[in-house]
Amino acid sequence: MEKIENYTTGTKITFYPNSCGTEIPEAENKITFCDDANNLGVVEQSYGLNSDSVIKIAQNYFNNDEVFITSKGYSIHSADGTWQNIPALAIPGENLSFNITSEDGIVTPDGKLLFATSNSNLSGLTYLDLNTLSFDTINYEQSFSEIPQARKFAYDPATGITYILARINNQVGLFSLENNMLLYLGVISGLSTNIVFWNASAVVNGFLYVGGEVLYKIDLNGDNPTVIYDSSSLPAENISKITADGSGNLWIAFAPFNGGGLARFNPTTEEFDFFELENPGNGNYSFNDLTIGPDGLIWAIAGLYDGVIILDPSDVTQPVWTFIPEDDIEDLGFPLVQSPKAIDAFNGSIYFASGGVIGSSTEKPFEFLKLTDGVWRGFNDEAPGNISAKMAKVNASFSNNMDASVAAANGGTWWLNETDDILTFLSDDDIFGVTEFFSSDQILVRDENDRPNATSGGLYRYDAPLIQKLDDDADLGFDPDWLATYQDELWLFDRQPSILHIYKQDNETATYTLDNYDSNNPVTADSFGYAIYSEVNTSTNEIIINRFNRATETTETLSFEYSINPFPNGGSNALQQITLPDGKMAFLSQTTIFLLEESNITTIVLEDLGFASFEVIRAGAADDMGNLILMLNSPKLARILDPFGSLNAESYQLGLTSSFSTEESILPKINFGLTNTVTIDVNGDIWTQSNGDWLKITLSNANLPPANFESFRIKGQVYFDANNNDALDANELYKNQRFAITKNGSTLTRYSVSKSNGEFEFLYQGEGDYTIILLGSDPNIFTETPNINFTVTDVNQDTDVGVLKLQARYIDALLVKSAEKLGAWGFVRDGFENTFTTAIGNISSDKNFTNLNFQFLYQNKDEDSDNILPQINDIKVYRVTSETDIPVIYKTIIEPKSNNWSVNDSNTNYTVNTLTTTPQINTNSDTVTIDFTIDQLDAKDMIIIEVATDLFAPEQNGSTIEYGLSFVGADNLDENDGSLNIPLIPRPEDNPNLRFPEDLPPFLDPNNPVTDPFVPEGPVYAPLPKNTEIASSYDPNDKLVSPGLPNILNEIDIDTPYLTYTIRFENEGNFSAKDIYVLDELDPNLDVNSIQLIEASHEVVLDELFIDGKTTLRFFFEDIFLDYTANDPNASQGYVKFAVRPIEGIALNTIVENTAAIYFDQNPPIITNTTQHQFVELALSINDFSDNGIHVKAFPNPVIDGLELVLPETGNYTVEVYDLMGRIIDTKTSENKQTMQLDLSHLAKGNYILNVINSERTSQIKIIKK
Repeated sequence: MEKIENYTTGTKITFYPNSCGTEIPEAENKITFCDDANNLGVVEQSYGLNSDSVIKIAQNYFNNDEVFITSKGYSIHSADGTWQNIPALAIPGENLSFNITSEDGIVTPDGKLLFATSNSNLSGLTYLDLNTLSFDTINYEQSFSEIPQARKFAYDPATGITYILARINNQVGLFSLENNMLLYLGVISGLSTNIVFWNASAVVNGFLYVGGEVLYKIDLNGDNPTVIYDSSSLPAENISKITADGSGNLWIAFAPFNGGGLARFNPTTEEFDFFELENPGNGNYSFNDLTIGPDGLIWAIAGLYDGVIILDPSDVTQPVWTFIPEDDIEDLGFPLVQSPKAIDAFNGSIYFASGGVIGSSTEKPFEFLKLTDGVWRGFNDEAPGNISAKMAKVNASFSNNMDASVAAANGGTWWLNETDDILTFLSDDDIFGVTEFFSSDQILVRDENDRPNATSGGLYRYDAPLIQKLDDDADLGFDPDWLATYQDELWLFDRQPSILHIYKQDNETATYTLDNYDSNNPVTADSFGYAIYSEVNTSTNEIIINRFNRATETTETLSFEYSINPFPNGGSNALQQITLPDGKMAFLSQTTIFLLEESNITTIVLEDLGFASFEVIRAGAADDMGNLILMLNSPKLARILDPFGSLNAESYQLGLTSSFSTEESILPKINFGLTNTVTIDVNGDIWTQSNGDWLKITLSNANLPPANFESFRIKGQVYFDANNNDALDANELYKNQRFAITKNGSTLTRYSVSKSNGEFEFLYQGEGDYTIILLGSDPNIFTETPNINFTVTDVNQDTDVGVLKLQARYIDALLVKSAEKLGAWGFVRDGFENTFTTAIGNISSDKNFTNLNFQFLYQNKDEDSDNILPQINDIKVYRVTSETDIPVIYKTIIEPKSNNWSVNDSNTNYTVNTLTTTPQINTNSDTVTIDFTIDQLDAKDMIIIEVATDLFAPEQNGSTIEYGLSFVGADNLDENDGSLNIPLIPRPEDNPNLRFPEDLPPFLDPNNPVTDPFVPEGPVYAPLPKNTEIASSYDPNDKLVSPGLPNILNEIDIDTPYLTYTIRFENEGNFSAKDIYVLDELDPNLDVNSIQLIEASHEVVLDELFIDGKTTLRFFFEDIFLDYTANDPNASQGYVKFAVRPIEGIALNTIVENTAAIYFDQNPPIITNTTQHQFVELALSINDFSDNGIHVKAFPNPVIDGLELVLPETGNYTVEVYDLMGRIIDTKTSENKQTMQLDLSHLAKGNYILNVINSERTSQIKIIKK
């Protein structure tokens, strides 16, 4: 055995056999310890809180790290957000086989974490040196008949001395610790050894005060005489907490059975100020804990009150009490299992321990709360990236265990808790997850796409972050009772009619009726694809094995008479079926292994291998050599090597020695018990689980899991040739490249996306001629060979299409980038500056553009708006020079809230210089323009323009602002190096010199891949002008779109080539979000072949889900640990932007809708707003209408409340308002007027038609109501 890795709440501990006292690289700079089995234990990883029950925070006089005392030891949370766990089992004790129960602790100024315990198991004063992460013990110099046991600590900031109260025989001794010197100061006379008499302590003015039923005052500078304040001098009984304020006073909480209060004690005058608080109907409140806040207020926990009580003692005669009920705390987003039980102050913050029990998936109870400067924060073992107690507990108990497990194809293991409907994932590269997952059967398999599947009234599948259900009635038409897999097939077995359903990629491909099936036994596949099912006939003492040949649809039935009861412990008589190589099978009972080879059945009796008579099999698995891996009830791991040949057995005792067995455990520190499952992962490591602990066991002679069940595929790899050397170099493997595949010219198209390692793959659809098409996934990258044609003649081996090259697109052109803005802000707040950013990049490989002219504008979309545009506060212009072969604008992103820009590349690959320019600003009532002149823009370089304005008028909330680059020109811009000036706003139609940025990559149609995929090149690639609304409020998770606005039905021209969506998210939770999924279901009127990933705020992985015949884009932001808004508003935000075409020949008046779902870790999704576009023929301005001779102006349009119509002449008019269904909504008439005012405030948001009628003519006007 090489090592055993123990995954438990918050922590990974690795045990290295026979390595105690040796130095190994894996232990460097880590906490280590030894056990009785001579294992070296290494605390290898700390992921978060190590328990779901936090007792208190320990005082730390060394640094600002938060030291939590938990039921499992200590968890230290550093200022940089990392954790260092100290498992109780790692703390050395007198007898190494026992664990230490942590009760108290303190960190001294030199970095010693001192431990207290109540189980009489620490030899000397034991501590962890936080400087070296090593344990040590300071021995007590005096000779005691019983080793003193440290129980409580007190620190004197005036002297730097730490005082220790310890039990010695039947007395309480006092020790001092200074400069590593431990001095015995004597016995505290009159102090009971019962800790309830000294559960609180503090040092003031050279005296140690210890409280319990009475208050003890101990002189630390003399001979330690003790003064006792008892009921005759105390204002109440039962002291629960003592703490010192900054004025030399003590604050004391009293918690008698009847009544209580808070007291301020002046040690000089020995007077008490007693503060009582009435609890209506129950006398006075009893106080269990208190602390002093940074503001001098007293924060307290009271019995019979769910929440926190604050005392302002400024006026003794009229104290002010403030209540913070638990409900108010939960309303802040901190659900608690129970009201806070402990309270402490540290480093300017107040900490509340609620205790803890495991929470549900929708409510994550916080074990600890922290309040700093009015900002609340929660600590929770269910924080992203941590192994939570919820993952390990079954039915809120460590005594029950996981029901099933399966290894993932790409590493790690899935675990099913059928009792609590929870699915957990663990991997050796520290990726963990837990989600609700309904299952009524203890069955878990993974399908051809590496997704876990289980049954419960249908088929449940987890495809992160979605749980998909194929319903037994609506989707399947039957209720599957058993699952199995074979190659790329998923087998669903319906027991009642004995029908086996074969599925490939969610399509049923075959059904078979199994002969002789009986009862509730499993159906599995052997390595040849035969269906295997067995039963135990207890009346004839036979096992019966059936082997169904799918090719001939015949059944071979074999039987074997046994002599030893296979199930002496009762329970189910179903045999566990283990598939072995070469068509062999193993069938496991409790006592016996039945082996099937061809048509022969043999047996292995467990006791015959030397195992004890009480030992029975609980779970089993097999490796690719046909060896069996068993978990016994001892608990013991057993390997049966070469079961059909030489037959050798080896075993490892994992659990503690019990009355049944005298074998010593190889893990004496781990309380490992009965297990229900064992699994071999892709690396050959063995995983099992019990009592809240996972073990991953690495054996030196381990084998991989069976490989002959893997399905064969079409595979390839793709890279981006960043340095143009026509070779695959380091860091050039390319992710998120989309591929499509067709077979034999079929219109059925399947899709795949390259992974982080550049690999992509497709499952076979039989033999034949295939075409793989590289889709234009990135607007800046293309390939010279977008189509790959090949023929498959053998589907029993992989087809590798090789390594494919992508390269940057170089065009002698300018590329313009801008971003949708969340709003034109009408309020002041950090991060909400009104900045408009535009990037202009030279995407040529060698052409420099000279004498460039740019114009930027922002304007009222409605030319008749009365909105007054804000003035310009600042203009900045930057030149960004590329230091590589890639145009720097390709790596540039502009985020949508504040329009901050950045280059997503190493800062050594570009340089930034601020340009001194004198732009020309022109302002009129509706438009502000800024003109720039740049002398030269070299190949691959970029210009950034930032325009910052004052606040927009908040009373114009909802008015639309149009903005963007409105003009671009240069002396040598055209293809013949001639002068060219191109207007961008308004964008001219059919300008041969103007393209969209999305036109850069080739657009391929998988059903017609021979067509030329490239749009003819032009000198300028620029987006449509952007629109945003004046906003006086803010939605943190939303969806933006261009062209158009997010919350109305946008009418756009039917020839609009692309819709560009920006999905934005913000973490408004209470701790960072490790993983974020964004799911976007595409409207069927959008072309899935045209999707382009434009940019994202963080590293993102794109793939596609196909659910109910629809395409859903899945954007996965992994391990980004997005901060939360209260901690850092700017770092709490992210976004992804993609573009997609409407389908070819989209019908007039088609409405395309789009909504996204945002998942923060395992939380329920946040659903964004829905964007809407209607494809119409736009011939006239929507603000200026002329029809049948009536010329009408309508403004503002879009309209919020009132709409004004300007008519061509004075006269009598009737206006009829229709919705898009043709229903008349409203009518208004006017006489002898040229203007009309319509009140439309009562209308719902949407599009409407106005009929303007006079005696002779009628005109129709389209309006948008917001």
